[in-house]
Amino acid sequence: RILHSFLFFSLGAALPLLVLAFYALVRKGKSAVLKESKAVFFAFWLLPSVLFYLLVFIHPANPGYVLILLPPLAVICSVALKFLGSELQRLTGKNYHLALVLVVLLTNTGIFLFSSLPVSREEVRTHDRNISAIIKELNTFNPKTTALFIGPYSFYSYRHLMLYLPAFTVYQVDVRTSETGEQRKLAGGTNRTTFLTEKIHPSKAMTLFAAIFVDMPIDSPKIPHRLSVLRASSDIIIVSGPIDRICDLYPELRPIWYSGPSTPARHAQMHNHEISAPITETTDGGE
Repeated sequence: RILHSFLFFSLGAALPLLVLAFYALVRKGKSAVLKESKAVFFAFWLLPSVLFYLLVFIHPANPGYVLILLPPLAVICSVALKFLGSELQRLTGKNYHLALVLVVLLTNTGIFLFSSLPVSREEVRTHDRNISAIIKELNTFNPKTTALFIGPYSFYSYRHLMLYLPAFTVYQVDVRTSETGEQRKLAGGTNRTTFLTEKIHPSKAMTLFAAIFVDMPIDSPKIPHRLSVLRASSDIIIVSGPIDRICDLYPELRPIWYSGPSTPARHAQMHNHEISAPITETTDGGE
C-alpha cells in the first residue's frame, strides 16, 4: 500500500493507465512481448528494488525511496500509452494517442495545482515557507554558542540545517538500539560535512540549544517548563534554552550525553559527505 501510494504521487494518472495496458496486453494474448530482451532488461532494472521494498523495508513517510523506480517506469508508461492508443484505434478506427497523453498531462497538472496531496503546489509552497521561517529564526542565534537539534523528520531534515546554516553544529535526534543491544550512532553535521558520533560532548563554548519541532502544539506537555518556545510558523515551533536542559526535552539523549568536563567537541567518525550547493534565500512565496 505504501509503495502504491508513493508510485501514484510520482506517476499520477499514468499509473492506472500502465496497469490497464498490462491487463490488455495479457488479455489479448500478447504476453510474449514480456519475454523480449528489452522487457527482460527492464525487469532486472525494476524487480530488485520492488521486491526489496515489498519484502524487506520501505520508509512509510519518505517517498524518495521510489526515485530509483521512476526512470524505467517513465519509459514503460510512454510505451503503455502508445499500446493503449493503438488498441483503441484498432477497436474504433480513431486515433486516441494524443487524447491519452492529454488526459495524463491535464490530470497530473490538476493534481499539482488544486489537490492537497503531498505533491501539490500548495504543499510545496508550505514546505518552502516553513524552511524559510526556520532559517530566519535560527539565524538569530549565535552558532558559536548554540547547538541545533531536530528529530528524524522526512521533509525537515538536519541536512536542511546543514545546508542553510553551515556555521552551526546540528544533531539529528534519532536514538535507536538494535535487538543485539548495539547503539546506533547519532548523525549530525557542521560546515556542511556529516559526522557520526556515539556520544554528544559539546564544547565549553556551547551553552545554548535550539530544537525544531514539526506539528507540535506550543503548549505541549512534552516541552519542559522554563524553556523558551517560539512559533516560527503554523507548523513549526522552536524550543531553546541552556544546553544542560536538552535531556529534559529529549530524555532519549541521556545515555549518550557526555556530562564530564567540557572540551572542544570531538566526533568519533567524520564522513566526507559534503553538502556543497550554494545557499539561496527562500522567500515566502516558496516558488
